[in-house]
Amino acid sequence: MEALNTSYNIEEHSKVKLSIYKEYLKAYLAIMSVQIWYKQINVIDPFAGVGISNNGQDGSAIIARNIIQGMKTDKQIRLFLNELDKNNFQQLKTNIGEHDFITFCNEDADKFLFEISSGTLSGHSLYFIDPFGYTQISKNTYENCLLNSKNADILIFIPIYHIYRFIKRDTEEQLAPIAKFLNDFNIPETDVKKVSNYGEFAELI
Repeated sequence: MEALNTSYNIEEHSKVKLSIYKEYLKAYLAIMSVQIWYKQINVIDPFAGVGISNNGQDGSAIIARNIIQGMKTDKQIRLFLNELDKNNFQQLKTNIGEHDFITFCNEDADKFLFEISSGTLSGHSLYFIDPFGYTQISKNTYENCLLNSKNADILIFIPIYHIYRFIKRDTEEQLAPIAKFLNDFNIPETDVKKVSNYGEFAELI
């Protein structure tokens, strides 16, 4: 889901993330729309959330929809939005509205990504991995669907300071998804615990 607090309001750090995503997506689509090798461009968001926060801030799904709607190109641009939670999924569809270029999915992120990558998807694809969703993707999916994807870019936000801060203070249960993610990328938890400051941790990552 979106980087929201418990009242479903987008916080300041999430505004920064979304502004980066917005500018990246605009640049990506502008570049890809003039490439002669691809007739289709796919934007894939496996953690689309509800689209709009309770305080009226646009989430990643709304940002992508608006940018694609404003594009003037002869390329076919498709937006794939996935949200696992059924209530959030229905709210997402309501907030986004029906559009010919948008496909909605209500799947586990791993299943969604495998179906997307193993299907008949053509052209070039951009995968957007939200910082509150990166630990929910399995190592197998990263290796076989994302990191080895042909004709694809991956925009993944890994909140290094967030990980470091929580590693130093949270319980083993809370750290389990982060520890698994780090181990999946060959960063043992023992190495993480040896670092003495945030700078060392950033270098390790």
